[in-house]
Amino acid sequence: MVNSKRRKVLIASVAIVAVLGLGYAWKSNLWGSELFDWGSDPVIRIQPASEDSLHVEYPSVFKVGDSNVMLYSGYGDDHRWRIKLATAQNDTDYIKQGNIFDEKKLPFKGAYAFPFVRKNLTNGVATYELYFSVTEDGAPTYSAIYRSSSVNGLRWETPKKLLTDSALDPVVFKRNGHDKIIYTAMLNGDNVIKSAELKADGSAEPSRIILSPIAGIYTLGILHVDAKPVLVVETQNSWDAYCFDASDNLIVASQEPIFVFGDVAEKKWDGLKYGMYFFEDASTPTVYYNGIEAHGVEQGGQIGVANYDLDSLTSKLNLTQCQ
Repeated sequence: MVNSKRRKVLIASVAIVAVLGLGYAWKSNLWGSELFDWGSDPVIRIQPASEDSLHVEYPSVFKVGDSNVMLYSGYGDDHRWRIKLATAQNDTDYIKQGNIFDEKKLPFKGAYAFPFVRKNLTNGVATYELYFSVTEDGAPTYSAIYRSSSVNGLRWETPKKLLTDSALDPVVFKRNGHDKIIYTAMLNGDNVIKSAELKADGSAEPSRIILSPIAGIYTLGILHVDAKPVLVVETQNSWDAYCFDASDNLIVASQEPIFVFGDVAEKKWDGLKYGMYFFEDASTPTVYYNGIEAHGVEQGGQIGVANYDLDSLTSKLNLTQCQ
């Protein structure tokens, strides 16, 4: 996976579709070290002879009481992606808790990965919404986004289909009083970012393209700066910042990336950093991410955590055209 064209081809392959972060494994941090304080060790590790034996990736982290709960994607000996759960009292002491669904009750038989959890508070009572990508029965690629809910963040209802698309890495947030979902997708062999409005009845409006980048893209992350949503997009060489204009399209929010990859000088478990999830409920600015060693490594993706300097990050952004 040495270039964006190769990466696009792999996005269309079921067998390895969620291993695509490997495509940038020949890179490491060159610019942006003043923003991020990377952890030295994984917080979720692969585990031999298990459903987590090859990769553990794509974390989504949220608070339940005083504890952290993480949903992540595991890929193991049977070569199927599943969403699993881990809990912790801080950002590093995670304990795996296993699968979140009774797979006998799932309305699909394929892979499911890329979880995104949104926590809602209504009259002080928390509920949790989960959105994730699914390879439906017989589909050659990820073909839908499903949704589930939970009253405690630990036990999840049987999911239902939200929308049909070649959708990866959904992100859900509120904008101008409306719930939005955004995700990456393939269109005529090219990567795009799409958006759809979520209706009150739990369904989704038809989606539309909000960004057609020149280079290949993959994973997404979101954080808020001055109450404005900033989308962080993983590209071939960097993490780039975008925001929304008055027409709800994505525009560049910085003249330079917030993180640029450089040549790997030594082998590390996180020579490549991707799959970013900005955990905004943490006591300090925190981002979880996937790490893998180097170019050509086909297994070993693990989850790490870093702190970042919000003031330094904000200083890199230009939000004057952002709505």
